[in-house]
Amino acid sequence: MSVTIDCISELHPRNFYHFYYRRQRPVLLSGAAQAWLPCQKWTPDYLVARLGEKAVKVFRNDTRLFGLPGTQSHTLPFAAAAQLILAEAPYRVRGSPIRECYPELWPDLEPLPLLSPWQARMEMLLWFSPGDCVTPLHYDPWHTCFVQVYGKKRFTLFAPADAPWLYPDEAAAHSGQKRASRVDITQPDEEQFPLFRRATAIRVELGAGDMLYIPPGWWHAVKSLDVEISLTNYWEPS
Repeated sequence: MSVTIDCISELHPRNFYHFYYRRQRPVLLSGAAQAWLPCQKWTPDYLVARLGEKAVKVFRNDTRLFGLPGTQSHTLPFAAAAQLILAEAPYRVRGSPIRECYPELWPDLEPLPLLSPWQARMEMLLWFSPGDCVTPLHYDPWHTCFVQVYGKKRFTLFAPADAPWLYPDEAAAHSGQKRASRVDITQPDEEQFPLFRRATAIRVELGAGDMLYIPPGWWHAVKSLDVEISLTNYWEPS
């Protein structure tokens, strides 16, 4: 069974806080970031022009299931990484802190009004991927507001109450991976994970300028639908 979440084009920060942040409810904000400078300017060509030969960490996984065994890291000039990504090779720039790794881009990142109450303790991560890259099912212990800057991504979400059906990886608790599910939701093995069918998926597609708020504890998997650039804004619960 699939359900939906609220999809809103305009939302006052006070209403966001009251109806979604306080109540731990995800919400899709359609087009809410279209006027934000990165959504106006950031294309692959723009990033190459700004970052050029800067050495960056990139990840490769021939299965395109990033974060699972087989994922390798490499250091490449950004321009070379972009060339591979634009050629749809199985590489991606994955969750790199912008303030630390890409200070050249920081001047473009004026605060988003919706998130201004948490701006002082917020971190921002950059993603740059070809199509069909998957971040496997997991949850985060912090608040996340995801902004799609270029291209498209699909999120599959599950509420925290569905955790018993998602097979958390308890065997990897020592490495922090118990926040990850053992289920590959792109090809779920119903024989190995029979309870997974009880979980209720919420599927959301983001295009450029869209924002998605994901509260702490909500499980999510992410798939890039084409070459894409996106930003994760996250902050610890107060």
